[in-house]
Amino acid sequence: SDVPPRKGWQLCGAGLCCFTGVLKRARPAGAVEVSPQRVMDASTISSQLVAAATSEYLDSDEEAQFVDSESSPCHRSPKASAICRTLTGSVTRIALTEERGISLKQLRGVLQHIKENAESWIDTHRGTSADPNANYGKPLKWKEVNLYQAMEHFLKPVTEEAQCSYVELVAVGSQVPRWFCSHWWGEPVSDFVECIATHAELRMLQDSSPYWVCAYANNQWDLGSEIASDPAKSSFRRAIDLSDGTLSIVDRGAIVFSRIWCGFEVATTIVYGETKLYDIATVHPDSGRGVVITDGVSAADFDEAKGRVDLAHEIKSRRESLFPMQLTKRALDIRIEKAEASMEQDKVRILNRIATSSSLDEVPPVDCEEYQRVNRSLHGIFATAAFRQALEAGAVESLNLPAILRRSGINRVGMSFAGCRAMNEQNLKIFCGCWPLGLEVVKLDFTANTIVSFGALGEALGVQLGLKSLRLAFTGSKQLADSTALLAGVGNLQDLDTFTLRFTNCKDLVRAGSRGALKNLKKLDVLTCSFAKCRSLEVCALEESLEFMAGLTKLRLDFSGCIALADFGFFRSIAGMGRLQSLELKCNNSAKGVGFKETVECIANHPVLSTIELQFSNCDEIVDVDILGASLRTLPAAENLTFDFSNCRFLQSVAGIAEALGTMKKLEQLSVNCHNCPKLRVTGTPQRAVMESVQKYSLVLSSCKALLGVDGFGVAAMPNARSVSLVLTGCRQVRSVDCITQALSSCRDLSTLDLQLTNTKISSIGPTAAALQGLPLRKLAVACAGCSDLTETEPLGSLLASFPLRELYMTFGGSKALTDLPGLLAGLKQVSRGAPVHKISLTFKGLEVPADWELVRTWEELEVACAQ
Repeated sequence: SDVPPRKGWQLCGAGLCCFTGVLKRARPAGAVEVSPQRVMDASTISSQLVAAATSEYLDSDEEAQFVDSESSPCHRSPKASAICRTLTGSVTRIALTEERGISLKQLRGVLQHIKENAESWIDTHRGTSADPNANYGKPLKWKEVNLYQAMEHFLKPVTEEAQCSYVELVAVGSQVPRWFCSHWWGEPVSDFVECIATHAELRMLQDSSPYWVCAYANNQWDLGSEIASDPAKSSFRRAIDLSDGTLSIVDRGAIVFSRIWCGFEVATTIVYGETKLYDIATVHPDSGRGVVITDGVSAADFDEAKGRVDLAHEIKSRRESLFPMQLTKRALDIRIEKAEASMEQDKVRILNRIATSSSLDEVPPVDCEEYQRVNRSLHGIFATAAFRQALEAGAVESLNLPAILRRSGINRVGMSFAGCRAMNEQNLKIFCGCWPLGLEVVKLDFTANTIVSFGALGEALGVQLGLKSLRLAFTGSKQLADSTALLAGVGNLQDLDTFTLRFTNCKDLVRAGSRGALKNLKKLDVLTCSFAKCRSLEVCALEESLEFMAGLTKLRLDFSGCIALADFGFFRSIAGMGRLQSLELKCNNSAKGVGFKETVECIANHPVLSTIELQFSNCDEIVDVDILGASLRTLPAAENLTFDFSNCRFLQSVAGIAEALGTMKKLEQLSVNCHNCPKLRVTGTPQRAVMESVQKYSLVLSSCKALLGVDGFGVAAMPNARSVSLVLTGCRQVRSVDCITQALSSCRDLSTLDLQLTNTKISSIGPTAAALQGLPLRKLAVACAGCSDLTETEPLGSLLASFPLRELYMTFGGSKALTDLPGLLAGLKQVSRGAPVHKISLTFKGLEVPADWELVRTWEELEVACAQ
């Protein structure tokens, strides 16, 4: 209101905090333009207003006045205050400094303002007599603007009138941090934002997820009340306590390692905050892209690996190999006691806090064990992350990594040597000799390795008696024939509670340890072992060992393709595991069906067993599953059942499973796969079960050519089901799906339905469509391609517009008997005009579609369109 009219702003709306729309830069005497098509939160609006207002001033015909840094902390002309006063109404007072995180979205707003205005800012830093600043008095370049300069030219000017932190200017409420940022202010803001963006992507955080950054969180006009005299009680420490972990952002010169506050933040995280994560980020000097060393495998690694843990570790190792080696070398020389601070008093108090001195203001010790503990821990983190890169460069010894790791005091080791040609027997011994005693977690991946014996690894593991969690992967190590020495070492770890061992596709492995080698692992809670495709396996350490692991709560075993292992009698030990809650057994591709009888007998009468997954595909000796049904009827806690009998050529009946359904009152998920069982005829009895608790139901009977119908496997009702899938593709004698129609009519909250009826004798889907009336379907897939007897689809078409669909997939190609296709097309057209469908796939190949029928052009929100 007090800005001169020619520089004035007119705001459309009742106030900034409730203002929505897109702000475009206002012209002098013009109004702020609002677009109703997009909506942004108030923080974005205020950020854009700050940027636009300041930009408008700097573009004016009045020359900006800059004051020497020695005479004033805030450099702008008096009129800047007037412009900044337009923001006063948008300030959100956040009482707790530690709750003033700043989001990536808001940081990008700061960077955008720097891009637009940096050339109008003058570098006011003179430098020192020994090192004068050659750019003093010159315009700044936006990519080089650091936080000191951003504070001088932007952050302090826009917060002066309100005397608040920058976060309070752009937030609409408390922003509790997910991560704490430790960094040096002298780093370019553009590099900082790049590191945050890369980190957020890896941790799969949203743009709105807050990071705590001191410059934006602290009120720069009242730092005395923000920063306590005791570093342990400062806003920094309280923010670390709230966060998931600390992200150290390393500038290109690694100066961050010489700053005492950064050292204290790291020490607080990695030494005293045992439950906190610690990640390290920098910008690659060549590509300018962010590179992050993550504490463990990141969410994005898992996502890229599609849940394959071994691959996720390999992805992590590959991306971290890009971390600049010169920065690693600098990190390995960190000395917390030699770090500097802008204020000597800060350094004194921080060092005394780390050293646990009696007084924060006394002269801190020159050296002490607490300093070295911090130094060793940080050295160990960098040495671990750099080990593979150094190994492949032949620099392990020159960097002194073995000695650094041995004295580091770290309690976790996680590395991937997947496909690493430099990892041979000799280097394996060097690597195993690096470990400090006292490890609690070890995760190592030797996928696709050429090492013949891992005896050195077994010896190194055998002395880590405090180890709690161990994960070893040797997938595809084709020269590995005997792991006796390795598993002998593992057998010493009596306190181990989680053990994962993967020998998948080790085709020459004959002995996976000696019988009874793991019998001392009596405290195991979770055991995962995969020997899939180990076609030469004859001896397994689980034999005469599994019976001693009575305390297991989760057991996952995969012996698929182990055609040389004749005796699965040790499966019977499962019967004695009274605490077992989750069981996953895979014995696919066993021509004799070995292990099936032993497995289903051992699960009977388990009091707390709730999750069962059994896979016995391609097992020729399985004729029926009656024995499985008998065991299922004795499981009072069963909630999730998954069975795979696909490609069992002689399977004739699965009635045993169907008959047990009525007794399983807690069952929530059921999945049965009998794909390509050519002799399967009997799926159950006419008596159908009422499954009150089932939420997900999946039945796959595709290519079962002898199957006449599936009524026997149907259910009378499943009122709480949210997802139903029935796959009958290629069942050429099936003429009806009434079994599922009755169940669908009882559903109340069904959101996903998948009906795959391609190449069946279905003549009408009208009854099924009628059962869907009123359901909140969000995803619908109906495939009736090649159904030569199908004549009626119009009932489904008339209902489509009533569903709140997000995804729709329909296939009717080749169903040449259809006579009411126009009715279905009319329904599809009605759906296309409504919200909120985003994906659609339609196939009418070989059918006559009217030439004037249009769909996609009326579908404004369509992301994927595939029409034939």
